[in-house]
Amino acid sequence: MIRIWNYLKSLHLCGAIIFCYVISTAMIVQAGHPSSPSDKEAPIPEVILSGLKDHAFKGADVAIKTWVKGSALEGSLEATGYLDYLLQIESRYGKYIDFQQIRSHHLTSNVRLFYLILNYERGPIFARFMTFRDRQAVVAGAWIIPQIVFQTSPDFL
Repeated sequence: MIRIWNYLKSLHLCGAIIFCYVISTAMIVQAGHPSSPSDKEAPIPEVILSGLKDHAFKGADVAIKTWVKGSALEGSLEATGYLDYLLQIESRYGKYIDFQQIRSHHLTSNVRLFYLILNYERGPIFARFMTFRDRQAVVAGAWIIPQIVFQTSPDFL
């Protein structure tokens, strides 16, 4: 009887060892792969940065043209709507000053979201840029912007 009892205890101990091994392995794997694909420090694609520079020095119309160039938005009514919105913002908030990156979210290797605060003289605007790696672009792997969202409220963040 004692022999059977010791055997059962050893099985329980083996189960505990296996459980600890599985948990520690999962923790090591998890540490190597973040649970969220968000990356606050991800570099902002050049197409976004160029548009922000254009916005500061050349105006909202040039910025919108830069941002939508090469995407399905180019020449669309939606792009005109973006421009109208930025012009309304400038009339209420003043001149665009600079930006701050809030975070980025890598949905896939070809799709990323960038969340920014656009600082104007009298307040911030919140922006989300969806970027897509355009495989057909002249510059291989260039990023284009198929969607932009501007809001005065950070609710969508």
